[in-house]
Amino acid sequence: FGGKSQEPFAAANSSYVDRGYRDSHQNTALLRAVLTSQGRAQGHPVDLFVEAGCFIGNSLIKAGRISRELDLHNLTFLAIDPFTGDPNMWDWEAKLVKERKSRYLD
Repeated sequence: FGGKSQEPFAAANSSYVDRGYRDSHQNTALLRAVLTSQGRAQGHPVDLFVEAGCFIGNSLIKAGRISRELDLHNLTFLAIDPFTGDPNMWDWEAKLVKERKSRYLD
């Protein structure tokens, strides 16, 4: 969030914001424990958070909100995802592709 207090989607074009998949498999208590215990182990606050396979980013957004609560203002987030998706996602999107309404498979 760059130290600014704003919602992750604040700068996004609202027509592209997908709020249909709200699930995050990251447990809030686990994220909080990782961020605090890793900082203690390395002797300074955590400054890099890497998530691989982040899908649409809900877990990373959750981690960002927790980092804000923990006052980790210098934390950089790195999201790595090959954008290959879940096979079901491709199936769900197939109809939209045929109708030329797909957001990302054109």
